[in-house]
Amino acid sequence: MSNKLITVNLSYYNQSKDILLKHIKYWNSYPKNILKKITFFIIDDCSKIHISKLITKKDIEDLDIVIYRVKKDLNCNIAGIRNLGANECKTPWYVIIDMDTLIPTLMIEQLVKLAEENMNNNITYRFCRKVVKNPNHKKHKKIHPAVCLIRIKDYWDIGGNEEDLVGNYGWTDMCFYEKAKKKVKLVLKEDIYLDYFEEGESPINRDNSINEKIYNERRVSKLWSTNYVRFPWEKVELPYRIAILYRGLMRGYALDFVFNNHKKMIYDILEKNNIQFDIYFVTNDKDFDKNVVKNIPNLKYFELIKSNDILNSNEYKKVKNNILFYTGEWQEKHQINASSYWYNNRILWNNVKEKYDKYLSIDIGHYFYQLDIELLKDNINYAPKYESWRGINNRLLIGNYNSTKLIFSTFDYILNSDNKIETYNPETFLKEFFSKNNIKCEKTDKILMERVRFNGKDARGNDLNLEKWINPY
Repeated sequence: MSNKLITVNLSYYNQSKDILLKHIKYWNSYPKNILKKITFFIIDDCSKIHISKLITKKDIEDLDIVIYRVKKDLNCNIAGIRNLGANECKTPWYVIIDMDTLIPTLMIEQLVKLAEENMNNNITYRFCRKVVKNPNHKKHKKIHPAVCLIRIKDYWDIGGNEEDLVGNYGWTDMCFYEKAKKKVKLVLKEDIYLDYFEEGESPINRDNSINEKIYNERRVSKLWSTNYVRFPWEKVELPYRIAILYRGLMRGYALDFVFNNHKKMIYDILEKNNIQFDIYFVTNDKDFDKNVVKNIPNLKYFELIKSNDILNSNEYKKVKNNILFYTGEWQEKHQINASSYWYNNRILWNNVKEKYDKYLSIDIGHYFYQLDIELLKDNINYAPKYESWRGINNRLLIGNYNSTKLIFSTFDYILNSDNKIETYNPETFLKEFFSKNNIKCEKTDKILMERVRFNGKDARGNDLNLEKWINPY
């Protein structure tokens, strides 16, 4: 038997991404014992921007949530949205909220208590708003016209919301409570407050004259409509969203070849599997080729850094001095590369402003023979077995948020170290760094790739087959 108690139904129609994410942030902040009792619905009322473009699986991974979308824009489908949510509701209690009203932690705890204490009482609770940003606002501490905590049985005994109002604004709440007052006891809880944010208001025409006439007619005739959810709708499965993080040095004349390979082995496969991706790209000016960069799809951020600016900075010099590789081959030239590489990483990560389901960190010089797309769909960190034989590959890694953030903090970690860090090479350093921070990484043979060297050869010193991939541009 389900222990779910309340379904919170949020309607979304053309408001900003920020206010939508604010609701989700509130929900994610609830105590675990409360979350166990709550189901969340978000219903996208055919907004101009599809809700799948605004939130990710990562945003809602800890919530019991179902997302719906109305497939036709009916204009002011407020009653329909509420009826759809009630029709899908499987919990004994139901909460209607709008985008401009958020339920803070204290309030959800109070709602759970009310619901648990009144399972057998046909009481519907209403609430006031607290205007968080402006206590002098005209709506501060005033009753919200719509939001209520109601038993789902009572909702349908009342007759749901009046869908003859759909197509025009207003009077939805008046119709509902006109019917409700003879079916349930309406109780205003003046000590329980919603958080009100004006930016959550929907940009719609608020002429309510047509619906006022409908209300006045039905109030007298009592002929309320019982034709519910008269529109097409669907459940929404959010696509995976990943960030591709390009970093490192440009690799000379073979760069065209590498990016053509990436299109074939990464971009095209992601699109085929309905995985959305953004690309972030930070590199140095050595052998820079702007003609290749302009062909990169979904380029969210790009920065070209002058190599001399890095090498001459005091921070870089301190990092270079603060780490010692045991192997002679990793001193000087390779150490310079590693330090500038970490410098690039820091700048890149500081410009990733969104959270993604997974992060694919790639050295600019990598080209692929195989990349299993399923590695992007879980919460496990992966490194290619071939390049991680001494530790964890520092150039290519499929990671979750925490591991990726850690990798890209390497420069600051070394910069702020009080003692010189001694390690065999960058792969052993990352293995030790992960271990120190209790992050696990699996080595996999489901990533097969080579590295393009400055001399146009692969990692084994063999000549690259530059004709292997057809130029798609």
